Amino acid sequence: MKQKKNSCLFLMILAVSLFSGCSTTKKLLPGEVVEKRNKAAEYAEFGSKYYNEADYSQALDFFFLALKQNILIDSEKGIVESYNSIGKTYLAAGKTATAEEYFLKAGEVAEHLNDPGLIIRCTNNRGEVLLANQAYTDALATFQKAYALIEDPEKYEDSAVILHNLGVTHKRLENYDKAEEYLLLSLDYNVKNERYKEVASDNYVLASIYSKRENYAKAESYINNALEFDRRTENSYGITKDLIAKGLILRKSGREEEAYYTFKRGALVAESLSLPQDLVICLKNLEELSQSLSYSDDTQLWRTTREKLEEKLDSQTNK
Repeated sequence: MKQKKNSCLFLMILAVSLFSGCSTTKKLLPGEVVEKRNKAAEYAEFGSKYYNEADYSQALDFFFLALKQNILIDSEKGIVESYNSIGKTYLAAGKTATAEEYFLKAGEVAEHLNDPGLIIRCTNNRGEVLLANQAYTDALATFQKAYALIEDPEKYEDSAVILHNLGVTHKRLENYDKAEEYLLLSLDYNVKNERYKEVASDNYVLASIYSKRENYAKAESYINNALEFDRRTENSYGITKDLIAKGLILRKSGREEEAYYTFKRGALVAESLSLPQDLVICLKNLEELSQSLSYSDDTQLWRTTREKLEEKLDSQTNK
């Protein structure tokens, strides 16, 4: 069985090397190894930057460049990290099948290395694919399996990621009390470790839970926290999601004028980031709110803009 795994690993790396026009057999000098390792880290950093900006095409370009460098120096751990980064990017772009392929490749190398940390991360990533595919029961079991592998949650950096995912999955299953329990554990860990982008994400989901419970005051408090930390980390993509969520919370609580202003802000950010689906959500709410608030001139503007954007999106989908 071990021999079969090693053979698969060799073929997998060889295939990528051939595709990139490189050979893994060339003997590299120590200085060249260091250079390529540094290049891999640099490419990965650029990939993460574009990923955070929701520019997934650019992010993939850099993550594949990082993968190539890791293959050239035969860094199996680097290869796992590159595969996971590529998978995460495809997942964020909504291409779950392709994401799963790369997560499985990462998992195979991690198993070959027998690296507990990488195995846990790869297991969690497979759970995220199941979550995206709305296979909530299977996702929950996968996240529980990943968390059970952690010996000391206080010292393991991915603990909060898995706790957050457990919370999100329980929320999708409408187990709101359990969801809140996991998310508060994740939030506590992230605050202690100053992982502010993750702090924003925890607050965002907690806001959603309280909105579902129709406790709009608590929901608004959490979404304001999310906005604060996304602004602190300059996470424009997160800010877009926060503004949309806040607009919905304000609208549900009957504060239509404030909701209207919030959706206008959300639309500006969504347009600047080229996030058409989020922009459509904002425009639809602006159209309905302007009608309710008797802003008749605005209603036509939002409706026309939304219809043109939806028509454009439909034509792109049908190409």
